Amino acid sequence: MSFWIFATITSAKTRGRLYALDRLCRLKAVEEAASLRNKTFLNFIPTSIYSPEFGLRSKVELANR
Repeated sequence: MSFWIFATITSAKTRGRLYALDRLCRLKAVEEAASLRNKTFLNFIPTSIYSPEFGLRSKVELANR
């Protein structure tokens, strides 16, 4: 793992923003994958479904894109 990735994850964890980082990474991945027109698998932090801001509804909406 590169230093930049490690520092980003550590910083997000320290600030209580792992769910936000997880969501941002998923949004970017879906944006990039959309042009491939292939089957796409969506991974996320399992406990993030309990967060009102980043809950299961946002994952379903993202998958429907």
